[in-house]
Amino acid sequence: MTVTIRLWSDWSLDPFYIDSGNGSFELTSAEQVAETFGVPDDVMREVAAWDALYQDHLNWDDPGNTQWPSDGYHRRYLDRGRAAARLLRRHLPADVVLEYLADETVCEYY
Repeated sequence: MTVTIRLWSDWSLDPFYIDSGNGSFELTSAEQVAETFGVPDDVMREVAAWDALYQDHLNWDDPGNTQWPSDGYHRRYLDRGRAAARLLRRHLPADVVLEYLADETVCEYY
């Protein structure tokens, strides 16, 4: 069975969702991902910094109507996520699929 890791930002959750081959993605803690796949701390910090760009712009008073502060901010979030996904890919076993879903505006595989 193929394992797929999905990088996907969601409000106040870790950005890792793992499908262990059964077709169902489960939210997985950053600590568990690092331990299971042997991902170095510096790589996990890069993923966390990317996800923080998403978390930091949430309007907690009205989460459903949160908008990106600017097109440039959104582009920076997407580009930093791509860079984090490429870095993470280098530290995963070859048979693990890495899906970068970002904020549902992008779906790419690494």
